[in-house]
Amino acid sequence: MSLELKPINRRSADFPKVKQLFSQAFPKDEQVPMWYLLFKARRQNVDFFGLYDNQRWVGLTYTITHQKVTYVFFLAIDPNNRSQGYGSQALAAVKARYPGNKIGLVIEEVKKAAANYEQRLRRKQFYQKNGFAETDFTLTEGKTDYEFMSTNGVISPFEYMGLMRDYGGTVLQWYIKTKIHVRPKNQVQPD
Repeated sequence: MSLELKPINRRSADFPKVKQLFSQAFPKDEQVPMWYLLFKARRQNVDFFGLYDNQRWVGLTYTITHQKVTYVFFLAIDPNNRSQGYGSQALAAVKARYPGNKIGLVIEEVKKAAANYEQRLRRKQFYQKNGFAETDFTLTEGKTDYEFMSTNGVISPFEYMGLMRDYGGTVLQWYIKTKIHVRPKNQVQPD
């Protein structure tokens, strides 16, 4: 069983579900306005997909590609379809869609002091199970610290910043105020 990726836009039958899932799955301070996501998805290197299992909508993914790097900006599974393997299938579908590309994503940094430490740890373990590994940098956007993970090769901070600059220009970079933190070689992120 594998998921099918279908483009999402305002005219998509499942667009209301996509909007609702997006607003529920991501904290307000991490959400990008839907109009902006849709506008940018008109570009050739940006894909906004619904995830479908035999024509049944189960989630969404939003990716940005720059050169040979694909960034999973958003990935969410509908709450009614969680714990059924769809998250792993979605990652497999993304990997199949961009063969040969390095694929990256961010997760909230796993810190024992975090109120949702167990959730963060489970999320990191999920991505590790699906072939993603820590990179040599973390980042801060707004007030949130993130770990950057990748598969199919290591993504550098320069590649990530180039991808985001290509996607949103200097205005988005100024708005988000990304700060990169390079880890010393061979340093494992402490819990």
